[in-house]
Amino acid sequence: MRFLLLALLAALPVLVPETAVAGPPAASSPVPADAGLAVAVSGTVTYKGASATTSAPVSPYMKLRVGDLVDVPPGGHLEILYFGSGRREGWDGKASLVVGTEKGDAKLGEAKTQDQGPAVGRSLENLPIMLRQAETYQAGQTLVRGGSSTVTPVPLDAVEQAQVTEAWTTYEVLRTNAKADDVFPEMYLVSVLLPLGLDAESEGALEKAVAKCPTCQEPRALLDWIKARRQR
Repeated sequence: MRFLLLALLAALPVLVPETAVAGPPAASSPVPADAGLAVAVSGTVTYKGASATTSAPVSPYMKLRVGDLVDVPPGGHLEILYFGSGRREGWDGKASLVVGTEKGDAKLGEAKTQDQGPAVGRSLENLPIMLRQAETYQAGQTLVRGGSSTVTPVPLDAVEQAQVTEAWTTYEVLRTNAKADDVFPEMYLVSVLLPLGLDAESEGALEKAVAKCPTCQEPRALLDWIKARRQR
């Protein structure tokens, strides 16, 4: 009987508690696409990502992503330039919007819009990277002048020369339509010139921007970074 009982127990299926069964790892949510750039911010403007539970402040020239919920407080102001469409939206508080791929979906308030063109929008996509590089530059480091550290500029090809010509033409249009203290036209121009290695031209544009808005930190950071690069 003992052997028969053991044989029956061995034949029974092993029951595992449901909580102990390990399933496949949950798929992580895809990161929302970059939609545009906050090209002007005043007041405590905040945003909350699509999967976030808390809000964070919006800073000048930070990227906003599709699905971000943005709140502009009373007396605050936010301008967004969308990469894909070149649409520039100005939101005066109190306002609330959800960032879309090419425009904002208003929940409260209404945007004043300008069409800057897709070429302008695309040019600004790499500007936050350049700003991060400028911000991480250590102002106290030793600069080596002349000698092997001298960089020989590479001539622009025909396509790049056309890009520069188009950028200057667009800049003149933007500057004509901009307010006196609006540094967006200069920041757009630098976003085209700087990746092409045109440091001297970029420096000149940023000096204009700093003169127009002495309290704007972003053009000042880029200007200091470029001056340090040119001194090496």
